[in-house]
Amino acid sequence: MSTAIWRHLEFVNKTLIAASRRFAAEDPIPTSSSGFFWIGLAFLNSTLEEEVTIPVLESLFVADPRSTCIKVAQRLKPSANPSRQNGRPQVQTSPMLPWLKALHVIVVISWMAGMLYLPRLFVYHADAPKGSPLSETFKVMERRLLKGIVNPSMILVFLTGITMAFLTGYWHEPWLQAKLALVLGLAGMHGYFARCVRAFAADANDRSARFYRVLNEVPAGLMILIVVLVVVKPF
Repeated sequence: MSTAIWRHLEFVNKTLIAASRRFAAEDPIPTSSSGFFWIGLAFLNSTLEEEVTIPVLESLFVADPRSTCIKVAQRLKPSANPSRQNGRPQVQTSPMLPWLKALHVIVVISWMAGMLYLPRLFVYHADAPKGSPLSETFKVMERRLLKGIVNPSMILVFLTGITMAFLTGYWHEPWLQAKLALVLGLAGMHGYFARCVRAFAADANDRSARFYRVLNEVPAGLMILIVVLVVVKPF
């Protein structure tokens, strides 16, 4: 016999014991319609979630029937906003959510790897003589890194992130809005790096290696702030 059936039978047994204790003091044989009504109500409620059935079991046979009915109705009444309970968003139990989270983490790692490595290539490329074999090698590396890893990863980051925000109900949370602002800043850096790749490809770069060393720290700083917002959720 399955665990769910055993739990169901155990609940009914506890319900009948509680009922017998109450009605034994009032009526040795609970033939009143109210007695059978409460037993039947508890039996039907035993198929609901445990957070509803257990409080019903505790209060059903010790409280006034009218007040008990009110408590049960309040517990079973749907929230005005199903995505928010007790002031906090409720995570949907979509079977695709764990897969979305896994994919989101993978593409974030890929995106950040490219965003941290690309400006480092710019540092060495800026010191390489224009038109030299070393410069041409850097051009190939930068183009392949941008088009093969960084661009696709950014697109997937936005697709999976926005989808999870709606599925989990966190879309209106202040910490997520702040995170989105930082991610948009990271996307702006992405666009600037793409512009730098085109400038290097045309031998038109006029920035020094020191400039790219400083620029290399910007994606790292944004990444740290984003991780803190996601893990700590400070507001």
